Amino acid sequence: MKLSRRTFSASFKLKVVLKALKEQSTLQELFTKYKIQAQQITTWKSEFLKDASSVFDSKSAKDKIDSNGELLYNKIGDMHFYIDFLKKVIWRMSTTEKRQKVVKSHPRLSLDEHCNLLTIHRSGNYYKRQG
Repeated sequence: MKLSRRTFSASFKLKVVLKALKEQSTLQELFTKYKIQAQQITTWKSEFLKDASSVFDSKSAKDKIDSNGELLYNKIGDMHFYIDFLKKVIWRMSTTEKRQKVVKSHPRLSLDEHCNLLTIHRSGNYYKRQG
């Protein structure tokens, strides 16, 4: 029988770490109460103390992250607009025009990806008309 690894939520870890920091109970008592190894509690405690200063850091770092995220969401929205526009343009093209647009040696897109974007079959790209 294989034992599965237990995972603990952040709130549970915080509760255990705070009890350990208050030193009202020993690591052995916490081990008995929560069934967690003393070494694990010590590790959580050291991680908590190492990152505790981030609580008091200025809000500007968080604001900078939020503004970067907002810029990225705007960029994604623009990309969706361009993709929708290009899909409409491609839809109006004939199959022959689409085949002419395929770049066979593109550095980042494979031939299969080109054909999928242009909504043509890859095998049709090799077709040579007779006569």
